[in-house]
Amino acid sequence: MGDEGLGAGIVGREVERDAIAACLNGPRPACLTIDGEAGIGKTTLFDLARHRTAERGDLVLAWRASTAERDLAFASLGALVDRPEVEAALPMVREPRREALLAALGRVRPAPDRDLRDPSLVGLAVLDLVRFLAARRPLTIALDDAQWCDPASEGVLAFALRRLGDEPVELLLATGSRSGRCP
Repeated sequence: MGDEGLGAGIVGREVERDAIAACLNGPRPACLTIDGEAGIGKTTLFDLARHRTAERGDLVLAWRASTAERDLAFASLGALVDRPEVEAALPMVREPRREALLAALGRVRPAPDRDLRDPSLVGLAVLDLVRFLAARRPLTIALDDAQWCDPASEGVLAFALRRLGDEPVELLLATGSRSGRCP
């Protein structure tokens, strides 16, 4: 699907489409933020970028955050990692990081003798997952309406993504004016 596909229905946004293409064709790791007020077409541009990353063969972990989930810890992270490819990679995450991640996502109850309250354990687990996935296939993490991402998910994603080296990872954000920044 080239310009005659999804992008063909986007009228008058050549500057934005060119910026998306330049970012997607640039070095990684990378972050593309589409920021602006409600109703200006951020999601349309976000969908174009997300589809382009999938077309080039990236594994795309995508989610649209919601105001209803803003106060639910790890809601966005849970939705992003709820994929068969991520499930298959979980055994590659080192302990106690994996247990902390699974506990944060509500999938397991930590053993009574384990203190998994250190949020850096979850961030390190996400870093392990991102590195493992990106070593097998370029990875795009795409979050629409990122301004509604819950603080716990935002924190662990920022923690993990800041620690990337030259892994082929791209962060794609569409956000209202609340944040508009890459982690």
